[in-house]
Amino acid sequence: MSRKTRLIHICADDQTLKLVKSAYAQSTCRSFSEYCREVLKKGPVTIKYRNRSQDDQLETMIEIKNQWVAATRSLDALVKKMESLPANAEINALAEENKNCLVTVLAKTEETRQLMIQITKQWSQQ
Repeated sequence: MSRKTRLIHICADDQTLKLVKSAYAQSTCRSFSEYCREVLKKGPVTIKYRNRSQDDQLETMIEIKNQWVAATRSLDALVKKMESLPANAEINALAEENKNCLVTVLAKTEETRQLMIQITKQWSQQ
């Protein structure tokens, strides 16, 4: 890439500048200068479209997944602690019940993770 040494000055009113900067913000250009050069060359300017509501939903889903994983780890630690206690029929029954619950939670966590991956792939193709 050659070094840019020439300056071009363009006069514009506030509304026009705001419009051009808005178009730049939606482009894939790394700088305002790059965007202006592409427009002036009549080169193709790629516009990125984002669905903010989908982005917000995805962020919420990731947060929920992280909380779910933390809860799963806590449940796993509880099961291990119960298994380490001295032998007692009631404690052993509770440990087995918690272990079964943990298996179910882990399966649902993985199912949720796979669904999130699938949704992310679908959204990124739009």
